[in-house]
Amino acid sequence: MTVIDSFFDFSALRLNTNWLLGTLDLTLLNNTFKLGALSTNLNIYSPYGLSHSVRVHKNRFIEGLVSINIQGPRLLDISDNGFYNCSSSTLTIVLIRASNIVSPTEENNAVKITNNHFRNNSGTDIVNLNCKVWGSYYLASIQMTGNTFYNNSATNVLSHNCPGLFLTTSTFQNPRSSFDYRSDVTFDEESTLYATGNFWNSSDYGDIAARVYDKQDDSSRSAVEVSPWFKDVNLTSLEKLENAFFRSNGFEIGGSLTENITLRNNGQPYVVVEEIFVPADKTLSIQEGVQLVFKQGGITVEGKNSFNIIMLYSIQVFI
Repeated sequence: MTVIDSFFDFSALRLNTNWLLGTLDLTLLNNTFKLGALSTNLNIYSPYGLSHSVRVHKNRFIEGLVSINIQGPRLLDISDNGFYNCSSSTLTIVLIRASNIVSPTEENNAVKITNNHFRNNSGTDIVNLNCKVWGSYYLASIQMTGNTFYNNSATNVLSHNCPGLFLTTSTFQNPRSSFDYRSDVTFDEESTLYATGNFWNSSDYGDIAARVYDKQDDSSRSAVEVSPWFKDVNLTSLEKLENAFFRSNGFEIGGSLTENITLRNNGQPYVVVEEIFVPADKTLSIQEGVQLVFKQGGITVEGKNSFNIIMLYSIQVFI
């Protein structure tokens, strides 16, 4: 089934069917959907079907939302689309595991969300991926590459509970949103998720870590690895976490300074997990309002008459 070069401005395209157990290939190409705020532009609902191939390519979705609920797709390819001025959750995808008896290695399906543009949207989540339905996780790989998120206003730009999600070569410029990335994957299910090689509207690791909701914010969640990251929106210059002072989540700190470091007040406490050593030729600056929680070790400053630690106004220390 193919829908091409069509314009929807009165009624949504709704594909609400179980599609039985056969194979159905669905392609949506070069269509425009504009139904108005809080309306559903596209609703694909197939919670019991198997082996479907769905391609959503080069479409424009304006003001309404897109909902896809599908079980065990052979291919789900959402690429080169534009999502503009949508409210509520702009793109919601529910992925249902094909069968409880299918092992993760057998469930080798392809989900690709690539080269899409999300601009001026609002709501709780801009993109929400739900991979846990009926108590079972959809465990196949999900590739999110080359997507652009610009000037969206949401609690979470990307929110998901998918252990198989890998995010890369995407750009996030959403100063009006609380978090660019929120992981609801439990640590027991997957200890580390990877979101490397993206631009997060900053070259500062502390700023980037503050835009990611993960284990640092809730100890039951997976950690999210963002290093290396791009320093520029054109994705030309990579930066990686060379300094062992900051640990993988950006808010666990410790060890010897190898460069001048500023602890910024990003709204999260820094947890000291190892003795902090400040050499005579290095400076540790601590911004106003920073909270330090000492789990292990303290702070040692080299030199008798050095001013290697700069505390700007008040900080909070918890032992």
